[in-house]
This record gives sequence, structure tokens and C-alpha cells, in this order.
Amino acid sequence: MSQRPTPEQAALLIVLIFTRSKVPSRVRFSEKTLRGVAGRKNLRLSFLQALIDALDDLGFALLQIEAGWALIPVGQLNGAQAVTANKYISNELAERKAGNEIYTEIRKELGLDIEESDDED
Repeated sequence: MSQRPTPEQAALLIVLIFTRSKVPSRVRFSEKTLRGVAGRKNLRLSFLQALIDALDDLGFALLQIEAGWALIPVGQLNGAQAVTANKYISNELAERKAGNEIYTEIRKELGLDIEESDDED
């Protein structure tokens, strides 16, 4: 009878898939694939957190997405453009500090549904 892999062992298997795929930037895979690699029918939160930590130790970020899971080498993010709040949202921060409601306009700019949100009860 085979043992289920530890989160660290599952992380190694996931990185091996990434390496063998020869895709340089990112990959995605299904929940079924993750369960198979992990040797589990159910992915418990504690296992997932340990897996995310193990992948982080190996230089990867595991993100849950609509289509399953995405794996991104963290090193590729080092070259990403840096952004600052002062450059892009300084007006909104000043308005918020003054006590003004800013989120309706933000939702409009982002093209999001502007119905009442849960935090406005």
C-alpha cells in the first residue's frame, strides 16, 4: 500500500510537472490533477496551506483560480513593474481620509456591479 505524499512531496511533484512542461511563465491545472498529485480525495485547508508554503519555499506561488489552480514562478514577478498608491490612487485616499464615500465611483470605474455591497448593512 502506498503512502500519501506529504505537502512537501506533493510540492516537488508539482514543480516537476512545471519543469517538464517546459512552459516558462505559468501553468494551470485542474482540481482533479491536484488531488491526484496529492493522493487525496479531498483537499483539506491545512494540507493546502502546507502545500502553498512548500511551493513558496521552492520559489513558486500556487493560486486558486476559476478553472482550478495556477502555478507561477515567483522569480518572474521580480521584474514586474512596481506601482504606488501615491501615483495611482492618491485622490481616492485623500477623499477616504476626509470621510467621503469613494467605493461607488471605484466600482463604476472598474466596471463592477454597483448594487449595495455586504459591508454597507
